[in-house]
Amino acid sequence: MKVAPPGMAEVVRPDTRGFGDSTPMPRDFPWTIDLVIDDFVQLMDSLGIDRCHLVSAKIGGTIARAFAARPPRARAHAYRGGIAGAL
Repeated sequence: MKVAPPGMAEVVRPDTRGFGDSTPMPRDFPWTIDLVIDDFVQLMDSLGIDRCHLVSAKIGGTIARAFAARPPRARAHAYRGGIAGAL
């Protein structure tokens, strides 16, 4: 994994499962916020990321807040619609 220069942050912008360039999901797929959070936890672990800032909008704000508050993964700050809040 490429490391950002000191003082700079790397940006990881994943597509949520079933959206963007990810694999389409069936219409009756059993979506849950916990499933989406689990996907992001696995991504962070695979990239060796311990802490992060989450930037989100709409339903992503709800998911980001839930992710940031989930023990033992309470390792994030959530930003929603340009308003920051440490969780």
